[in-house]
Parts: sequence; structure tokens; C-alpha cells
Amino acid sequence: PRTRKEDELMGEASEQLTEKAKEAGKEQLGKTQDVAKKAAGAIAQGSSSATQSSSSSQPKGERSSGMPGSTPGAVSGPMPKR
Repeated sequence: PRTRKEDELMGEASEQLTEKAKEAGKEQLGKTQDVAKKAAGAIAQGSSSATQSSSSSQPKGERSSGMPGSTPGAVSGPMPKR
């Protein structure tokens, strides 16, 4: 909470700084949301096209990981911790 003394000493400068911080936060949030939407779209598009192409190009008995660029039959799993 602001105090009377703070308002006397800082007043307008404090309000301007607070407003600038709010705007910067909103701008960053917007950028982050845009990046997340693009990434989600790329993932959805990649998994959709990988599913379509793997069902027609895979020899019988082999399974695809569904990941673009993956090697059929390769073992996949979590990355080892460092």
C-alpha cells in the first residue's frame, strides 16, 4: 500500500513507473501467448501429417513413433539426467 509520504515525494513518477511496468508485462504476455499458439499449431500440424504419411508408407509390422524425422524401430524414451 502506498503512503501519504510516498505520494508527496514520488507522486506522478511512481504512477508513471507503475503504468510502464504494467504495459511491459502485458506486452510480454501477448508475445508469449503468440509463441505458444504457433508452437501448438506446428505440433498439431506435424502430428497430423506424420500420422497420415506413416500409415501409408510403413511396411507391415513396423510401427512409427509418429515423430517427424524419427527412425523406425528406434528406441525412444526420456533423456538421461545430467
